[in-house]
Amino acid sequence: MKDRCDTCVFRTEITKKYRCDYLALTGHTRLAEPPEACTHYIRGDRLETPEQATKLLTKMEEKRQKRAKRRKYDWGKAEKLYRAGANDTEIALALGCCKPAVCQWRRRMKLPANTKAGGLHGKRAEGHRKE
Repeated sequence: MKDRCDTCVFRTEITKKYRCDYLALTGHTRLAEPPEACTHYIRGDRLETPEQATKLLTKMEEKRQKRAKRRKYDWGKAEKLYRAGANDTEIALALGCCKPAVCQWRRRMKLPANTKAGGLHGKRAEGHRKE
């Protein structure tokens, strides 16, 4: 996959016999990955020094950790709300996450959904009852 290697930050100078400088720049190998399966590809200007590579990888790791921190929710609070009878939507609103995240958590915990008869929740169910 020549085009991909030509735009990678770990590419070598044109005069070199090999194409990837990942080892020289990071001190780690790519574990003999062929170019088309490379998991270390980053599009950008070619890095010249190991210090530049370290700085780039550190910055990327910090961004990854910030994203991971945002995704953590108080599942203990979710369990308390669930035990109090809250449905997935109500729990999601309280935690500040999406309903599918709560649904996945509930399924991992092997908990059935808190629903009213007919699958409708809370106040909506009252208005739809047949008499």
